[in-house]
Amino acid sequence: MVENQNQQVVVDWIKTLDLGNGDPFAVLAEDVTFVIPGPKSNPIFGTFKGKEEVGKFFTESGNKVERQNLKVKSCLAEGNKIVVFLDEEIVPKKEPKKTHTNHTAWSFTLNNDKKIVYLYCYDDTAVTSEAFG
Repeated sequence: MVENQNQQVVVDWIKTLDLGNGDPFAVLAEDVTFVIPGPKSNPIFGTFKGKEEVGKFFTESGNKVERQNLKVKSCLAEGNKIVVFLDEEIVPKKEPKKTHTNHTAWSFTLNNDKKIVYLYCYDDTAVTSEAFG
């Protein structure tokens, strides 16, 4: 599935998020931009710029849900741009017996230092909204 170094950086980053082993911020550029579009009524959606804002996003989302079983279905790359199609399970901490399955695509851009500078999440906003509700 992994055909080049840039794809490997992204797949390894996703594994770090899923398994919790290692520092997911190590491969983020200082000026990283993370976008997850959706209704402005839910603070999980928006544009987060820089490691500090992205860190706050992950902290706040981690306080509400647990992401489990991030499974890469396929991965496409063209130069420094990588698109990953994946499935994930989102479990709300207030309803731990309720699991939401999100089929999503994440679009990454890496810089010349193999750091993630841009991530756009094409999530199912209905699933994400309900899970983060």
